[in-house]
Amino acid sequence: MEKYYEVLKKNELFKNIEKNDLMALLSCLSPRIREYKKNEVIGLNGENLDNLGIVVRGKVEIAKEDADGNKNIVAMINEGEMFGETAVFSGFNKYPVNVFSHADSTVLFISPDKMIGRCDQNCIFHEQLIKNILSVIAKKALMLNRKLEYGSIKSMRGKISKYIVEQYKKNGEVSEFEMSMNRNELADFLNVSRPSMSREFGKMRDEGIIEYKRKIIIIKNLELLERQVP
Repeated sequence: MEKYYEVLKKNELFKNIEKNDLMALLSCLSPRIREYKKNEVIGLNGENLDNLGIVVRGKVEIAKEDADGNKNIVAMINEGEMFGETAVFSGFNKYPVNVFSHADSTVLFISPDKMIGRCDQNCIFHEQLIKNILSVIAKKALMLNRKLEYGSIKSMRGKISKYIVEQYKKNGEVSEFEMSMNRNELADFLNVSRPSMSREFGKMRDEGIIEYKRKIIIIKNLELLERQVP
C-alpha cells in the first residue's frame, strides 16, 4: 500500500492522518485492489455497490443515460478522488449511475463496515477517519442543499451571477480569482447545458460584467453583477 501513499493522502478521508498511521489504518481496512482497462465497466446503474472506490491510478468516468440511451458524463474522478461514498453510507447499496474506467486505472475499494465498525486497537487515527467520513458526508449534504437552492432560480443569468458572487466572497472579495469548478462541473452543478451556459458567459463578457479565461474569472462591474442575482 505504501506505493499509493502520495495519492491517498490527497483524499479527504485520510486528512490529518500521518503516513505510518495511514499504513496501519489501511492494514486494518483490508482494501481490495482492482485493475481496469480503458472503457471497462466498473459498475452499472442498479448493480450492487458494497464498497466506496478510491482511484489510485488513472481516471474514472461517472455517466448517466437519457431516455434515448445517450450517455451524459456527470463527472470525472481523478487520482486521489473517490466515488460511491454517498450510496454506501446511506445504505442504498446500488450504483445510482454508470461507472467506467476512462483510462487504464487502479481502484482501491474499501468496505464502509470496516471504516465505521469497531477497531480492536482503538487507534486514534481510526477515530480521525470517522471524523473525516462525517465531514465528507456533511459537505455532500451542503452541496445538495446548494444545488436545490440554485434549482429554484429561473434564469441562466441569475444562476451564473449567484455562483460568481459566491466565489468572489469566498476568495476574499478580490476581483480576479479561480473558480472551484471547471465548465463541465459548473454546468452539472447548475443543472444547465454546457453550450447554453457558455453563451451566457459570452453575453456577460460582451456587456462588460466579467472577463474569463478557462477557470479564471475577472469581475469588471461588481454592482451590475450583483443586480443579476435573484
